[in-house]
Amino acid sequence: PALARGEIQMIGATTIDEYHESIENDRALQRRFQNIQIDEPTIPQANQILKGVTPTFEKYHHVKVKPSAIKQAVQLSVRYIPDYFLPDKALDLLDEACTIASTQSSKVVTQREIAEVLKRRTGIPVTTILKDESERLTDIEARLKKRVKGQDFAIKTVADVIMIAKAGLQDESKPLSTMLFLGTTGVGKTELAKGTAEVVFDDENAMIRIDMSEYSQPGSSLKLIGTRKTKGMLTEAVKHRPYSIVLFDELEKGDREVHDLLLQILDDGRLTDGTGRVVSFKNTIVIMTTNIGAERIRNNAELKGDVDKLSTREYQQFISAMDLELLNEFRPEFINRIEHKIIFKMLDKPVIKQIALKNLEILNQRMLKQGAYIVFDKKLLDYLADNGTDVNNGARPLARLINRKVLAPIARRMVKLNRKKGYLHEFKIIVKGNAPN
Repeated sequence: PALARGEIQMIGATTIDEYHESIENDRALQRRFQNIQIDEPTIPQANQILKGVTPTFEKYHHVKVKPSAIKQAVQLSVRYIPDYFLPDKALDLLDEACTIASTQSSKVVTQREIAEVLKRRTGIPVTTILKDESERLTDIEARLKKRVKGQDFAIKTVADVIMIAKAGLQDESKPLSTMLFLGTTGVGKTELAKGTAEVVFDDENAMIRIDMSEYSQPGSSLKLIGTRKTKGMLTEAVKHRPYSIVLFDELEKGDREVHDLLLQILDDGRLTDGTGRVVSFKNTIVIMTTNIGAERIRNNAELKGDVDKLSTREYQQFISAMDLELLNEFRPEFINRIEHKIIFKMLDKPVIKQIALKNLEILNQRMLKQGAYIVFDKKLLDYLADNGTDVNNGARPLARLINRKVLAPIARRMVKLNRKKGYLHEFKIIVKGNAPN
């Protein structure tokens, strides 16, 4: 009544959600207020706000804040704290960085103190946060080739896609990129996804992996987005790691409802969780893998050679044929939303030898930590290439063969060794006999 009679004047502040819950439902109370929408400030405006507040922080914490730290607080809060808004999230970073600096002898807040706060909150290494984007993305192809063998064609396509996204030329309303990896089992699809995470985000663990075989039953979509009472596996993971690779492994095994959720991500770059909260996928790279069309890839390799040997026309015809295979499992609108379909080659013996060498080098690094190392020659690589692969499983049996024929015998001997600090034990691996012609 006092508001209605004009006896008091009031200025109130609330969030949109709280306004809908508490004020909008009371029509009489709603009429007493004139709504003024306060939008989130832009990055330049947030910089100005922080500059205005900085003297107060400096006086309270007895520190000096560098201008570069103010700019960094705004930029990094936008990048790594998407669930909150400017200027609040940038002010929180700056305030906590001032607290860190106040315990140091220099009493100066720099970009590093801002990065240190983010490390505590997100777990992202300081070096990654401070690294310039152009520095992080140099030599993408070469770095991926060190990790994934025999897939130069796929690697080049992925590298091109990353550069387009990071140059800011992608559709900003969608994820940074969406890719479908097609190929037979064990040819490096998942490994390339891990390598992409390492190249783009400096950490192969910056990958949210969803095994679609776990979401094959009707109603499985709720496990991904959650309900009012439970958190979603996918939405919660992206909420906490908005800058990551989202890998949907063995796409064809997911339920149709799960594919419909994916369609929302590919179309709008966002997903609404079970509580009604919108989760942004616009800073993710979405990668899906499938074995659909594996037989066609195998037949094409036998008849015409690998995909990188096809003419432009032959390649387009092959992709069209692969689309027909995909349409047997997925709806046309889903297939059409995928930006890049990337074909993986079959693995031949020289590539298997490269993979075997890489795996043995990794084994050697582990052994050096235990005071030992291995010595081997070309015959071991030939043996592993001959026996560690097959047409249906690619290089997948190779790791099992190395464990059985190399690692297990070495382990049995290592546990009996009298290991001394500073001494290295050499294990020489000898292959007896010759490979059959």
